[in-house]
This record gives sequence, structure tokens and C-alpha cells, in this order.
Amino acid sequence: MGKIKLPPIKTNGIEVGSTKNKLVVGADGILKLTKTTMGTSSVPLTSATADNKFMELRCKTTATSGDNRLAYLRFEQNGAGGGGECIRAFTKATAALGTARGAHISLDLSTAGSCSGFGAGVDAQIMLADASYASTLSALNAEIYGSGSSSDISGKVSFFRCVLGGNATAITNIDDEVYLMSILGGTIGSGNMVQADVDETKMSHKIKILVGTTEMFLMACDS
Repeated sequence: MGKIKLPPIKTNGIEVGSTKNKLVVGADGILKLTKTTMGTSSVPLTSATADNKFMELRCKTTATSGDNRLAYLRFEQNGAGGGGECIRAFTKATAALGTARGAHISLDLSTAGSCSGFGAGVDAQIMLADASYASTLSALNAEIYGSGSSSDISGKVSFFRCVLGGNATAITNIDDEVYLMSILGGTIGSGNMVQADVDETKMSHKIKILVGTTEMFLMACDS
């Protein structure tokens, strides 16, 4: 008959693992994870299996109210001069890949699913306290980074790519309803984000965009 080794039961709860990777269930019933390491930079976890998922978590809720979340991460940084992220996702391409992404996030609406309020594939937000700030801030930061003096690209590269994909009929149905962007809040007025101006002669600059395979330009001015 085999044996099952149970973790030691302590007065403060249950501890499983080493000091480096310790899972603690305290006497208060709160689950605490000191650190989890799976693989290292020199010896990573590996697999050659197609469609492999190194980690998979599937959950379902039938709650009819509230903000329900599969994962809730909250990271307070309280060291002056510090910095960092709550989440850092990093895909490294070391071979000639097909399609690859640093992160793939979706809101999937089934035939019975809908959003009576608002739905978004990604919601990026800056929350300001009741104070004034002199910081450089952006709700969404898109960056193309060149590592060295030889960094270059000959394909089609853009900071933002908008795609109408899927069924051909569905694309036609959606195409006459969708907007490139939607601006909510604020008013149209002098000095505001959106201003009224009928003087077309002020147009002195153009911003290059790609519509399908056709190069076009958004007109702009400096006053």
C-alpha cells in the first residue's frame, strides 16, 4: 500500500513547500503564496507539443450581479523612486514564427450573450485621486522599440492595427456601423481636445495611415 505524506499542521495553519516557494493557509483561512518559480532563464520549462498550454485555469460564475473576476491582482508600490508593473507578459521570438503576440485578450459574446452597459476587449484606465498632477501619463502606451543602430523593418508596421475580420457577410454588416474611435465626455470648444474650425487653409501637415492596402493621410494643422 502506498503512502501519502501530508504537510505538517501548525498552530498558524498549513505550510507546503520550501522557503522559496511556499504556500501557506493561515489559521484565518487566508491563502498566502510567498513566491512561485517554474523554470529559470537558463533552465525553462519546455515542451514540443502542439497547442500546448503550460498553465490553464477555467472557471464559471452564474452570479447575476456584482463585478465578478477570475483573477484579481492589486500591487501597491510604496517606495519612492521605485517602479514596475502589476503584470509583465513577455513573448520572446527565437525562431521564424507564424503569428505571435505578447498578450491576447478577448471579450467573446455568445449567441445568448450581450452587454447591457458596456463591453471592451481591453479596458485601460488611469485613476486620478482628488489632486493635481504634473506627471506624463497615458491610458494606453504603444511603443515600437529599436534595440540597436541596425534595427529596421521592411514590412507594414504600425502603432495601431484595426481589423474587421471573420465572416464576409458579417464584415459587410459591421462595416457601416463601426467607428474608428469614440470620444465620450468633454465638450467641443476652444482649447479643448475637440475644437471647431472651418479654415481649411490651416491644414499644413498629414499623418500617414493604411486603409486596406491603400496609403492615405489624415490632415492636421499646428494652430
